[in-house]
Amino acid sequence: MKRALIVGIDEYGCDINPLDNAVNDARELAKILTFNDPQNPFDAKTPNFDVRYFPGDGVEIVTRKNLYEQIRWLFKGDHEDVLFFFAGHAVRSDLDDNDYLVTSDGTADNFGVDMDFLMEQANSSNLRSATILLDCCHSGAVATNHTDATSKIGKGISILTASDEDEFASDLGSRAGHGTFTSLLLDALEGQAADILGRITPASIYSLIDSRLSPTQQRPIFKSNVNKFIELRRAAPRIY
Repeated sequence: MKRALIVGIDEYGCDINPLDNAVNDARELAKILTFNDPQNPFDAKTPNFDVRYFPGDGVEIVTRKNLYEQIRWLFKGDHEDVLFFFAGHAVRSDLDDNDYLVTSDGTADNFGVDMDFLMEQANSSNLRSATILLDCCHSGAVATNHTDATSKIGKGISILTASDEDEFASDLGSRAGHGTFTSLLLDALEGQAADILGRITPASIYSLIDSRLSPTQQRPIFKSNVNKFIELRRAAPRIY
């Protein structure tokens, strides 16, 4: 009942600069989301998300066509909880003023997957909940109408991004081999954002990341339209 699509892209074609840590970010996140915290005596090695992991590491590539197809797959379901994570480049196109998640085969006139498409799929789904995590520049633009700056988020959707829509996101974080946002995201999922019962939610993750980043650093954006948060992972409780 819980599915995740985890994407990290380091290697790009054409004249798009490569990244160092996006694949590491996605790989480690896929690993940690697959099971709950093994230190939890009630949930030791309990399966969590059924994860699909796609790296753009030069050996494998993440194409526009494939990512569009995988996003459709993720949000096609009934009363399930899903999670989407993307680490890589994101840009705003001068051609259509839309924001794109850049795929391995992205070019200057066709960068990759339109963030509006991502939100259209999430908003039109029949899922119980959807969590969208973006570690890329300009990621705060997701779910934003640029003409009037309003958000468009369907019921059951939570979004947490590495930066505001006009900000860059650093590929160097507190953890060696990981970006700034994902370093803190992993800290949170390992238990630092857990409540006394061990529950880790999008809101508790945002609270931790927000407290760890200074006002002069990239600022995370949190948007949500829910009446109950999904537990993204369960850590060891502090009370029994």
